[in-house]
Amino acid sequence: MIGVILASLAASTWAGLLHVPSEDSTPVSLTQVAQLIKIGRAKTLIIEATSVQVETSDGEQFTAHKEPNADLITTLRVLGLTPEELSQVNLMVGRPNRYGSGVHWLIVLSPLLLLGLWFAFIARPAGIPSSPFDIFLRNPTQHHQHDLSSRITFDDVAGEEEAKQELEEVVAFLRSPLKFVQLG
Repeated sequence: MIGVILASLAASTWAGLLHVPSEDSTPVSLTQVAQLIKIGRAKTLIIEATSVQVETSDGEQFTAHKEPNADLITTLRVLGLTPEELSQVNLMVGRPNRYGSGVHWLIVLSPLLLLGLWFAFIARPAGIPSSPFDIFLRNPTQHHQHDLSSRITFDDVAGEEEAKQELEEVVAFLRSPLKFVQLG
């Protein structure tokens, strides 16, 4: 259980690292973003929930903070940009995932994967059924080991003297069949 909790914390930390702005981007204000667009240096704006990534035509990258529910286009128009100036910039919503979409599913499914591994390697040898069908499919005789050093004799069994005597005769026949063949 502790392993699952630690793995979930590690996965959420890793997911948080995926959304950290790149280290080579310079923080700027939205006013400076508007100036970059006005002078024609801004090539692409990548709009995320709380930030705007700006890529310039000469390869520089800038990051500006924005309010989560604020409309960026309206904010930039209030800062003095015209629709013609905004049309010169490529607008993208969301950051392109540099790690591929498989990482997202790995993060989402890793707690389930770890839980499955826990059942496979820890819980099952401990006797905890790994699926609901294990309760019905397990044969209890498979887990019973006979101790050959302790022998049970007919004297240890109480009652049913007639049945015990018949079984003693069958055992005697199985031990020495020649004796019964000679008697006929």
